[in-house]
Amino acid sequence: MWVCLLASIPTQVHHEKHNITTIKKAVPTGAYMSENTKLHPQWERFLKEFSDKLAKPSQDIPSVRCLSRTTLTSIFTEILKELELPSTFPPGVEILRLLSSMGLASAVTTEKDKTNAPSKEFYLIGISASHDVTADPFEILQAYKPSGVICFFSALSYYGLTTQLPTHHHIVTIVEPTTTTKNVKPKETFPPSSEISTKESNTKKIGTLAFSYDGTPFYTSRRSKNTIPGIKNRVLNSRTHIKIASKEQTLLDTLHYPLHCGGAEVILEAWDDQRDNLDEKSFLDLLQKIDSSLLTRRLGALFDFLDYSPNNELSLFLKREKEETQNSSELPPITLFRGLNHTHLNSEWKTLTP
Repeated sequence: MWVCLLASIPTQVHHEKHNITTIKKAVPTGAYMSENTKLHPQWERFLKEFSDKLAKPSQDIPSVRCLSRTTLTSIFTEILKELELPSTFPPGVEILRLLSSMGLASAVTTEKDKTNAPSKEFYLIGISASHDVTADPFEILQAYKPSGVICFFSALSYYGLTTQLPTHHHIVTIVEPTTTTKNVKPKETFPPSSEISTKESNTKKIGTLAFSYDGTPFYTSRRSKNTIPGIKNRVLNSRTHIKIASKEQTLLDTLHYPLHCGGAEVILEAWDDQRDNLDEKSFLDLLQKIDSSLLTRRLGALFDFLDYSPNNELSLFLKREKEETQNSSELPPITLFRGLNHTHLNSEWKTLTP
């Protein structure tokens, strides 16, 4: 079984500073770490420092409600060094056990995937006054990769661009572009239709399975920094901040990463929902920064498919790209959604559409 440890926090304390006074109310005098071991004399010092470090979200710890075991272990080690606590102070596993016994952490089990993906452990930290031990998927994603960016189907769901529940969630690690990706225009090749026709083969393409929670797989992958200039910091709740692709970045991602975003049905629903509210200035800014003729061709062909006419600067930008496409006689056609089969050719954009 996979282990995903979480702790419940009552609604009334979500906006209360998680300090030593609050915590001490939940800790009975004479509490024991185990049946035979009393609290270490330095415990209150440790607990206060721990509380202070989780007082509010930060760049390094974006969620002070949901944390991974790795992050907590790092915090414990840092506190031990800062306070110069003696070697007799309990190790991390005992600290977690004590926090659980005090109602400051509690466990929830997630499912282990049949592909033997590695197990992950998380904790919700706070005063436990209810039996709610559930966590928001976005909390868990950001806890898993504090520096990662939430993308694709997860982002579509966050912005309310789909009525469908995500069949998977995704967070990416941003990496610096290589010399090749900086200087060479992107190329594409498409696998035979037999390789992309089944759900099973499509699933293998969307990233590395990190863990599952509440029956939903969570994936991770790497993205070059120059492919995702649109990143936003959002406040999920008072104790959790997230890094997520902007709405416009997410919509563009549907064209190059359709399988990651739930497939054609989900994508067309999102674009149709937003067609009267498109921020053309943001799209133009992203297209110029990403500088991918393939992405620009796809957007132009999509606008034609949706019978949408952009205005002003975006219209001129697309017009120039269309002229370059038409003047390149040997340019091979691409598909509207990368990796998905389409049959109708938009000759102006040399793009196959549904």
